[in-house]
This record gives sequence, C-alpha cells and structure tokens, in this order.
Amino acid sequence: MAQDPYKVLGVPYGATEEEITKAYRKLVKKYHPDLHPGDQEAAKKMSEINEAYDQIKEGKANQYEYSNSQANSNGKTNLYQVAAHFIATGMYVEALNVLSQIQERTAQWYYLSSIANLYTNNKITALNYAKIAVQMEPNNLSYQKLLQQIQSSANMYNNQSINYGRPLDMQNICLWWCLIDSICNCLCGPTFIC
Repeated sequence: MAQDPYKVLGVPYGATEEEITKAYRKLVKKYHPDLHPGDQEAAKKMSEINEAYDQIKEGKANQYEYSNSQANSNGKTNLYQVAAHFIATGMYVEALNVLSQIQERTAQWYYLSSIANLYTNNKITALNYAKIAVQMEPNNLSYQKLLQQIQSSANMYNNQSINYGRPLDMQNICLWWCLIDSICNCLCGPTFIC
C-alpha cells in the first residue's frame, strides 16, 4: 500500500489547501538536498514529500491510499468524510466515485451526492437528490439551504429562457428592423436601400 500523503506532510485529512501548502514548504525547508549535500536520507525524505504533495494537489490521493488515516473505531474507512473532503477541495468526480461505494443511502449521502452532481453539471440529479435529503431530514438547515439554492438557480434559468423561441411582438419587430437598418448602413453606406 502506498504511503499516506497526508501523514507524510503531517497534516490532518481534512486540511485546507493553505494548510497543505504551508506544511509542504516547512518540510522543504527542513529536508531540501541543498541544505544537506550528500545526505541520501534527506534526499529520500524530500522525494517522499514531493510525491505526497503532488498526490494531494493532483487528486491522486484517493481513499484507498490513505484509508488507514480515516479509519473509525471499527477499523473501517469513513467514506462520508472522504467524500466531504473531496467536495471541499473541488474534486467532485472523486467524491462521486467514493459515494458510489456506499451501499446505504442516507440523507447525508443524498446531500453530498447532490453537491457533487451540481458541480459536475448534473443539475437535475442534484435537484432530485437535494429534495430526497430534505424529505429524509426535513429539519436539517444545510439540506434545506442547498435545495433552495438549486431551486433558485433553476428558476433564474427558467426566467431567462422564457423569451427564447417566442414569436416576435411589435416591439421586437421594431428592434430587429432598427438593428438590420444599422447593419445595412454600416456595411453598405447610407445610400443603400434594404
């Protein structure tokens, strides 16, 4: 099993990008080969640090590589925490992959899946999952807020697209006529008759 990149950098699993970068820089200052010429241990440690940092930044540090760091008291990986971390760091596809491993569909599962689907442009699925989460736990304010946000963005989209495909009314006909006239004047000069 690969080394836990979070453990290598000495940061907790839910660490922010800023905390991860700060820990990385601190370790670079401590183990950089320029500070330890000829020291093979320092070079090896620096290689591990760079690899761990790259894994986290590129999203390659998945739940299998560091499942031990997220084990609960039963020795099982808390996939909800793993998925929530991926969502918090903007790795929505990875979050969906983790969530697909969970058999029991709880309100939290639908909530997290809704967020991940929303940011992977699966808006209908996101809306449906947010509704289910609220139905399962109607008093959860986070679930309610997510549902309201998705619904309000859907309403805004619907309102913007209402005029799309409608027949032209007199106001629109005048607008189009003025626009065409302006284009003709620009292209052909004022003597051209359309």
